[in-house]
Amino acid sequence: MVLPDLVSEKKKRQDQSLRVWSTACARGEEPYSIAILFAEFLGRERQGFNISIYTTDISRQALKEAKTGIYSPKDVEGLTDTILENYFNHTDASYEVRTDIKQMLHFSYFDLTSMARPPFTNLDLIFCCNVLIYLQKQLQERVLNMLYHSLNSQGYLILGESETLANNLHEKLECLDSKARIYKKVTR
Repeated sequence: MVLPDLVSEKKKRQDQSLRVWSTACARGEEPYSIAILFAEFLGRERQGFNISIYTTDISRQALKEAKTGIYSPKDVEGLTDTILENYFNHTDASYEVRTDIKQMLHFSYFDLTSMARPPFTNLDLIFCCNVLIYLQKQLQERVLNMLYHSLNSQGYLILGESETLANNLHEKLECLDSKARIYKKVTR
C-alpha cells in the first residue's frame, strides 16, 4: 500500500528522491530491511531513484554495529534464500549486507527526546517503531509532533503495533491501517 502509492506519486511529480528515516535503528535490521524492500519493489527502476535512508539511534555502540551490516546466521534465520543470495555476501561465520544496499543508508547519532530540531525534513516515510512505548505521554506527544513536522506534504508515518498517535495529530494524519499503524499526512 505505501510503496506503490509513494513511488507512483514520485513518478507523477518527476521526483527521483526517496527520503526515509529509521528513528531508532539499533543494530540496523530495520533500515537494511527497508533498503532491501525498496530494492525488491523497484527492481531495475531503482537506478532512477536517489534513495536516502537516514538511520539514527541514541546508542553509539548500536550505530557502530549497524554500520558494519554484518549478521550471524542466527540473525538472518527468517530471511529467504533469495534475499540472502541477492543482498548479502556470505562467509562461513556471517552474512554481510552488500555494498549497494549499504550505500542507501546514512547513520548518525540522535536522541529523539532531546529538544533539538529534527535532523531531517521533507521526509517521505518515517519509521518510529517500539520507541514511544518507553516514553511518558507528554514526551510521546513532543516526539510525534517533531516527526509530523519532519514529513513532507504527502509523507507516511509508521509506528509500532503498541503505539498510538497523540490526540492533536488525529486530524493531521490519516490512518491507512490501524493494525499496522500506518498514517499519511493530510494535505489541505
